[in-house]
Amino acid sequence: MKIRYICFGALLVFTLAGCAYVQGYLDMAKERGISEEYNRSLRAWTREMTAHSQLETRFHISATYRSPAFNAALLKEQARVRQWPEARVKEQGEVWLQNMTPYREFLVYVYTSDREANDFDRRGSIWSVFLKDGRGKQTEPVEIRGVERITAEMEAFFPFINKYYGRCYLMKFPAGEEQAELQLVFASVLGRVALQWEAAGPSPVAPRR
Repeated sequence: MKIRYICFGALLVFTLAGCAYVQGYLDMAKERGISEEYNRSLRAWTREMTAHSQLETRFHISATYRSPAFNAALLKEQARVRQWPEARVKEQGEVWLQNMTPYREFLVYVYTSDREANDFDRRGSIWSVFLKDGRGKQTEPVEIRGVERITAEMEAFFPFINKYYGRCYLMKFPAGEEQAELQLVFASVLGRVALQWEAAGPSPVAPRR
């Protein structure tokens, strides 16, 4: 058993995306006219991890927690870029508040070396997805929906999305009680990833394996 464990550990190695990797995304956003203020919010509320098998990338997951603080930054940036009047900004904010308050929502981008394994929104998916709070309670998603149409605006506001290589999903969970810590967990035969946020504050926290 010990030998098998060591072999498996050598075969599947998880690595966190480094600062340069994230900075590459943010530089892309700047080239598209996105403000540094929004970039800071995106960086604060986005987590990512890559799993390698030997020299091959098995899968990569990036997830942005659409917290109230992040949504406020996104709305402000949309209004700036599109030059919305105040009435339009207020209307959009009210729509988001009504639609998103009952949920914790994540925008998730996934690349898998085996395209058939990128099946989070399909019945019988190989992946288990759940939200884990600081008390260890696990919550199943109420919806996982594949985003079929990736617009130029989505690519600008979420530059980690690459529609030619991976897929994008919206994942919704019941809002529940406010927690100091949240983990978005993905588990399958390909490996397990836990992306962690501090719900009370936007400071990045290293994901736990």
